[in-house]
Amino acid sequence: MARPREFDEDIALELGMQVFWARGYEGATLNHLLDGMGLSKSSFYETFGSKHDLFIAALDLYNASVVEESAAALENATSGRKAITSYVDGIVATAGKEEADLGCFLVNCATEVAAFDGDALERIESGLGRYEKAFRTALKNAQQSREVAKKRDPRSLARVLTSGVCGMRVMAQAGAKRAALRDVAKSTLSLLD
Repeated sequence: MARPREFDEDIALELGMQVFWARGYEGATLNHLLDGMGLSKSSFYETFGSKHDLFIAALDLYNASVVEESAAALENATSGRKAITSYVDGIVATAGKEEADLGCFLVNCATEVAAFDGDALERIESGLGRYEKAFRTALKNAQQSREVAKKRDPRSLARVLTSGVCGMRVMAQAGAKRAALRDVAKSTLSLLD
């Protein structure tokens, strides 16, 4: 008879995601994962299968939690324009803080593994696509309430916003000064005029 697990699988997955987020896929050794998750090697393999399986599960968790939370805030806001402005301004506000130092997990993974890991690429595309959809919804809501001109194409503008915020996160992670990020934010948000 198998012994019952003495750890919470969801918490272990969250901790594993944090290790990948901080170290990247290649930089996260098995020992880093075991230490960060508080697991033995046998528990790790019995529960998650492999490092790659855990990585894919971490990307799924990120999309289901972080991406969905941000997307819901954009889509459900009473003012689409204010929601977009708040999102962009939030990147500037967190620059230099610990959460900005890690960057965006999806963007980090895109630059590290997307070219050779089809399973990861699928999740990265899904997460970035979800952001784009949320921006598009917020833009359509803003157009309905006359906060953004109806002549603007929400799809193309959502794509520009998605790439803009990804770039801002990379800049923040690379140590860009807030003044530089403010300039980018101002130019990005001017597209809503």
